[in-house]
Amino acid sequence: MCRQLAEPQTSDDDLSITSDYDTSSMSVSARALINIWIPSAFLRGKSSDAHHVYQVYVRIRDEEWNIYRRYAQFYELHSSVKKVHVAVNSFDFPPKKALGNKVCCRVLK
Repeated sequence: MCRQLAEPQTSDDDLSITSDYDTSSMSVSARALINIWIPSAFLRGKSSDAHHVYQVYVRIRDEEWNIYRRYAQFYELHSSVKKVHVAVNSFDFPPKKALGNKVCCRVLK
């Protein structure tokens, strides 16, 4: 079962970047209980309104979700979770600059 949450609308102006992470060849017992990865990012808007929307894929056992949000929304979630679950403090959140910029449309921001 794969659920789509807030899937972004697509248009001819949108650019996307995808990854090829695939666990289909792994047996269920060989997979981690929780898998999280970013299979794609989409550039939305034009000029000063341009921004990226990230697809984050989450699998917990046999449940799957695709979540589409902007960087700031994921950062806000990470900050909130750190306050409640101290163990999350050991996980670094990637800085926005480390993922690229909007100058090149084929690079993640």
